[in-house]
Amino acid sequence: MAIDKDLRVTLERGIPFNYSSTRSYIPPGLDSGAISWEPQDTLGTLENKALFTQGFYNEMRYFCDCVLEDRMAEVGSLAFALSVMKVYEAALMSRGRRVAIPK
Repeated sequence: MAIDKDLRVTLERGIPFNYSSTRSYIPPGLDSGAISWEPQDTLGTLENKALFTQGFYNEMRYFCDCVLEDRMAEVGSLAFALSVMKVYEAALMSRGRRVAIPK
């Protein structure tokens, strides 16, 4: 596993081949080769003005440990991400006032 510039995580899974007799280093299927994960934080929206990715060591460490140990991440979920976005949108719309957050 390699982490490049705190932005990209690459897991090298290797490829099956016989060096002395193969003519192609492109194996069939999707079970070999490198897999990369990279944040998509460069979308051109008004809310996303950041030109860098903040370092979240513990989150990245947890994700990398899950990848290396071939297990599903149990912390965090799409439901949690939706809850965070509801709070974020409420803050944007609040203009300093209290806002009810939909459930």
